[in-house]
Amino acid sequence: MKELATVVVPLSGAPLTEREMASLRRCREVLHAYPIVLVTPHGANYQAEVPWLSDLDQYTFEVPPGSTNSPWESHFLSDDLYERFAWSEFILVHQLNSYVVSDELHYWCKQGYDYIQALPGLVPQSRSAQVLEQELGLKTKVPLPQLAQAVAGTGLSLRRVERMRRAIRNNKRKIYELLSDRTLSGLDKDVLFWEGLSRRLWPPLRVPTPVVRQRFSVNVASLGTSFGQQVLSPNPFALTGLDGWSPEQFASYLN
Repeated sequence: MKELATVVVPLSGAPLTEREMASLRRCREVLHAYPIVLVTPHGANYQAEVPWLSDLDQYTFEVPPGSTNSPWESHFLSDDLYERFAWSEFILVHQLNSYVVSDELHYWCKQGYDYIQALPGLVPQSRSAQVLEQELGLKTKVPLPQLAQAVAGTGLSLRRVERMRRAIRNNKRKIYELLSDRTLSGLDKDVLFWEGLSRRLWPPLRVPTPVVRQRFSVNVASLGTSFGQQVLSPNPFALTGLDGWSPEQFASYLN
């Protein structure tokens, strides 16, 4: 019998910051009922650096020489990675710029979607669903650099493993071209593919409406200067886009 979900935490190989440690600790506390797997470059040993990670599984990979992409980026667009998690129906990709608020993972796995992530941080929450769909490229083809900037910082996504594998196998050329595009260097091409390009494929992935996505996870960049001055109601499953924020700045959302 398959696991319903596995939490996959990609790490760059660099030492963990205080904020990243807080994010990972929170992930373990809230999602302890699910397997948690660290995905790291070959040679990284976080279990030695952080003793309380010693009981977690670690999956390592080689970083391609001369790659301008993030260390794990091409692996989340590779069938090899999803094959490793074929024993799980879903994976929750949890980058450490995210913070789980409550354990709703079972609920979200049962909603019938193939892919869920927070709305892009550059899209204010006040926009209508129709405008959001246009800006996200669901009804119009937004240029890739513009879309890539919009999706930056969205570090939490729930993915149905078999649908990811099928999409990757059917679109190897598009993925290769995307990973080779140096005009997009430094941008998250993994999120860019699933957020934008996958919606132009057939059959499309089953994804929720913008309103439902806001309930799943909120990118704090979409809150502008109001983040830290307001309490979200109802609380989302998680916050993301927390680069540069200290744990104290978003602790109020954990009550």
